[in-house]
Amino acid sequence: MINVVVTQRVNAGMEEAFGAIAREITSNTLSQDKGCLRYEWYRAEAPQTYILIERWTDQAAVQAHLDADHLAALMPKIRDCVPDKFSAMRLTRVEYLKFPPKRRQCSLRYPDRSWVAPCAFSNRSVLW
Repeated sequence: MINVVVTQRVNAGMEEAFGAIAREITSNTLSQDKGCLRYEWYRAEAPQTYILIERWTDQAAVQAHLDADHLAALMPKIRDCVPDKFSAMRLTRVEYLKFPPKRRQCSLRYPDRSWVAPCAFSNRSVLW
């Protein structure tokens, strides 16, 4: 599994045009590129900045996307909207929680023990 975060700055006044292109790229990518598990554009809090979050099954799927005709056809329109090239960062998932192979049912008991609810993140005791 390959996860990528792309950051793209957009020229002032070109946000709507870029948004339309991003929607078209997303539609084409999700419908035509095999191995694409996630392809979502976000507008960042920073002005004129967009973030793309991608997830692919493998490197071959990423390369096929980069070589795809639908992406190449839209590149001239993208270049008209942006001041510079995008930056991309590949992510590696941090495995910080190890759960047992089969998750146990947990419950949350209140002090009077009269009520049991499904567990949730809480400052009360959780019984496993």
